[in-house]
Amino acid sequence: MPVKSHIEPQPAQPLRQAYPEVADDDKEQLLADVRRHWLGRFIIILTGSILIVIMLSFIFVLPSLASGSKINISAQDRVLIGLGFVTLAVLVGIGTFITLWIYNQSRMLITDQNVIEVRQLGLFSHKVAHLNMINVEDVSVTKKGILQTIFNYGTMTIETAGEEDNFTFPNTPNPDDYRGMVINAHEKAIERVGRMGSTQRVEIAHGGF
Repeated sequence: MPVKSHIEPQPAQPLRQAYPEVADDDKEQLLADVRRHWLGRFIIILTGSILIVIMLSFIFVLPSLASGSKINISAQDRVLIGLGFVTLAVLVGIGTFITLWIYNQSRMLITDQNVIEVRQLGLFSHKVAHLNMINVEDVSVTKKGILQTIFNYGTMTIETAGEEDNFTFPNTPNPDDYRGMVINAHEKAIERVGRMGSTQRVEIAHGGF
């Protein structure tokens, strides 16, 4: 039975057209390109900004701290200490930018044939994993805390058949809707398999449609 979704349906497009580097089949259709929730980006930017402001504030409060503690700090030392805090602030800014870029690069692609996890592990390291729709056993959604409940995001876990690892997608926006999308795609994949001959079923069992 199809699961209802509150997500506005997007016109399907060939996966090879949108993501040629992960497409294995010219006929595979991309149903959804799921990026992590915007609140995660906001928290990364907010945390980095607060740290930068704190470090830069030390430059302005340093003279008051020095006079209040009766520590004699020369003008040259103040410049060096100030440069040190500016350097730290720049490094925090660079780290924030890298963290934000890594966060944005990770995504989940839902197609009519597969669920594809594209996870950026670092600046020069990423992982791509395919899960055939016919191997989906169950899909669950976990929302923890008031923020995930209010802003409607959480962790979507796709349980797999056999010895394959489960697929876990943290910070998924509208996870209940994407859960329904995966379940519907799985049911349609099962229907397609039922209409195929034995030779085609063997080919699917060994890799894909």
